[in-house]
Amino acid sequence: MRSLVLVLLLASTPLAAQPQKAPMNHATHLPAPPKAEKRPYSYERHGYRVEDPYFWLKDQGYPKVDDADVLEYLKAENAYFEAAMKPHGALVETLFQEMKGRIKEDESSVPVKDGDWLTWWAFKPGAQYRTWYRKPAAGGAEQVLLDEPAEAAGKEFYKLGALELSPDGRFAAIMVDDNGSERFELRIRDLATGKDIETVTEVGIGAPVWTSDSKAVVFTEVNDNWRSYRARLHKLGTPVSADKTLYEEKDELGFTVGISRSHDRSLIFIGTGDNATSEVRFVPASNPEAPLTLIAPRKTNRLYSVDASHGKLWILTNDDHVNFRIAEADPAGRATGRR
Repeated sequence: MRSLVLVLLLASTPLAAQPQKAPMNHATHLPAPPKAEKRPYSYERHGYRVEDPYFWLKDQGYPKVDDADVLEYLKAENAYFEAAMKPHGALVETLFQEMKGRIKEDESSVPVKDGDWLTWWAFKPGAQYRTWYRKPAAGGAEQVLLDEPAEAAGKEFYKLGALELSPDGRFAAIMVDDNGSERFELRIRDLATGKDIETVTEVGIGAPVWTSDSKAVVFTEVNDNWRSYRARLHKLGTPVSADKTLYEEKDELGFTVGISRSHDRSLIFIGTGDNATSEVRFVPASNPEAPLTLIAPRKTNRLYSVDASHGKLWILTNDDHVNFRIAEADPAGRATGRR
């Protein structure tokens, strides 16, 4: 990442600011640029035949790339890049240090109260990843929740997707992608030991939601097209094969399924939709296996979102129009469909 960013900076740096050297013909000092060969391949879409001679460059096993020809070509491209950038190594390092000197290395977030705890993150000087902390809201020593630099050590790629603490403060649901596949592993960590005790899924996405009793999590998964298509329930200590699908989008394959928790923590919302249409269901956070309650059936070009607080459901909707309004509903009458 650092090299790619600095290539752009290098290209935009005035010549006067660059070290003056005698003109040189880079073409004579670089290896021949790699050139991908063309291989016959075609397919049909909507009655048209498409010729794609570079189809072979897409490894059909992606996100796992193990095709020898593809890997060989990627190595050639990387070698060419390194050769082209080698003469500018000193300038790249100078630019990097100048950028680094303008960034606060020990940046941290504002502590946020979550139940009985205050939680926050901070960058240690020189670290490229955050370290997450918490301490009792009533006062006490801080403790490390998650040390991203340590988690990323030795890995070519690391991305934290979510860190959600259980209501009782004993566990953390952690979403991690450490191979660049854009699919996240959902791991349950025992905060007392710092050890992961379960891996719930390897194709998760978004932030998981804990149930009220801290004994289960609701999470979403992606399909082969990277579409978040279903919400599932996992009970801690049970095999993942026993996980229950709470909702799966089967009617509109372009819809995305997402989950959230109400601000009063009483409900878990499961939404589905696209940029123009939405549909939301909910289940009590204290009883996630109860039948889902539908707020309002999907209607083309109608968007709405829901929250719960002060004993009411609060619904933000455009009612098929450009402007949005806020409606409220009595939870006692939610089964009747009143909004």
